[in-house]
Amino acid sequence: MPDAGGRIVRVAVDAVADRPERTFSYRLPAGLAEVAPGSLLLVTYGRRLALGYLLPGEPDGAADVELRAVDGVVSGPMLTPDLLALAEEIAAYYRAPLGTTIAAMLPPGLESRLRRRWALADDEAVPAALRAEAAASPDRLVTDATLRRHAPSRGREAWIDRLRRSGAALSRWDLL
Repeated sequence: MPDAGGRIVRVAVDAVADRPERTFSYRLPAGLAEVAPGSLLLVTYGRRLALGYLLPGEPDGAADVELRAVDGVVSGPMLTPDLLALAEEIAAYYRAPLGTTIAAMLPPGLESRLRRRWALADDEAVPAALRAEAAASPDRLVTDATLRRHAPSRGREAWIDRLRRSGAALSRWDLL
């Protein structure tokens, strides 16, 4: 069944794949900002979040399958279209993973500079003290630590996951 609610994009994931030149298709939700090729993304790869790079062009054969959504847009384009094309040529020639090839073209340590903050979309689902901290923030976002501090002591991760899945708390990723 085809996916609704966003365009399908081609992504190189910074992970070892079964075929080095392989790219993956993901659905870019309509709620995420319009992004250009070369942008840094967070995607679910297996059971973990991985860095991905938005590639130009149409994805292969993804129209009739259900796709995972892009988890977050971390930054705008970090590589120009000609550098992305060069990365694809290098990966094909050396049979190297495309995501790893692109990662080698970027400054080291990007993963350590990732920061997740939360936008509170449903005031009724979160404690009043957490709403107050979000309102006091200039961008109305709270950090992971703040969200965890206001979570119940038992079942903290399950509570945060429920907020995320219900849409009451929306994650926003950026680079420090």
